[in-house]
Amino acid sequence: MKKILLILAVITISTQARAETFQKQIPQERVQAAIDLIANATCKKNLREGPRAVYECYKNTDKNSPQFEVCMLADMSTSNSARIYQERHDALGDPNPYEGIPFVDNKTFVRRMAVYLFLPRFHRMERQGIDVGDYFGSSIDKVTDGINAKCKAMEP
Repeated sequence: MKKILLILAVITISTQARAETFQKQIPQERVQAAIDLIANATCKKNLREGPRAVYECYKNTDKNSPQFEVCMLADMSTSNSARIYQERHDALGDPNPYEGIPFVDNKTFVRRMAVYLFLPRFHRMERQGIDVGDYFGSSIDKVTDGINAKCKAMEP
């Protein structure tokens, strides 16, 4: 029994000691996955389905998984779009398709990101000299542009 416990302890320590190496930018396959997540939810239905898809992504993805970044990136893109629509609504009176969806409200979004950006994964990135804000920030426009292109390609 003692040998089994010793072996388990060694395996656990060696697994934790293995360092994950991060890229300076979010990998393209995660950017594409965020595009697909939102586009598949919004292009044929409506923009209000995007926040639901992001919520489900968070709900069904382990926070310690690299794939959790897909949820976060999709969330950033969706919440950014909601903010832009709100600004247009305030300035021009245009309709805001995200009206009444608390999930994309700026205060709610900021609180959510404050929690998620403190996950151990992002602390490890920072210890490797990666600015997490730049890591995500450089891809938000790519996701938004990719969603727009994908929706446009789906038009009849």
